Amino acid sequence: MDFNCKLGEDIIPNDPSKKMSKNGKILWEMVERRGLTVVNGTDKCNGVITRMRETVDGVEESVIDFLIVCEKVEPFVESMEIDDKRDKVLTNYNGKGAKKITKTDHNVIEGKFSFRAPRRERTLRKEMYNVMNSDNLKMFKEITSKDNE
Repeated sequence: MDFNCKLGEDIIPNDPSKKMSKNGKILWEMVERRGLTVVNGTDKCNGVITRMRETVDGVEESVIDFLIVCEKVEPFVESMEIDDKRDKVLTNYNGKGAKKITKTDHNVIEGKFSFRAPRRERTLRKEMYNVMNSDNLKMFKEITSKDNE
């Protein structure tokens, strides 16, 4: 999620902003209060920079997008990949004729989880009426037309 705040390098290793912002402090207090995990700051995360844009003053890099999970989901997190090489940039193609191409300044974040759903026991199905058979179809129509059952 794009939280638009900075947690700093104490939480996110190699965070270029170094220090926690005011909004980052609010987010971190919520994370601690709820017992959440910021996956960006774990060894399951590959990559750091979640937002990069070029300005007249140079390139701005920051970590303002986070994958945050609760303690029940955290064991199922296999990995997190931040595309800070910008191989999978989200791009908007607009305009007729000479198309305008706009690339987002946020890097793609992919979380891989290992959720397993328990297998359901299969129940045998019983065919009550073969509606492809004209006699069965007629019987089905009569029974279902009598009342609301």
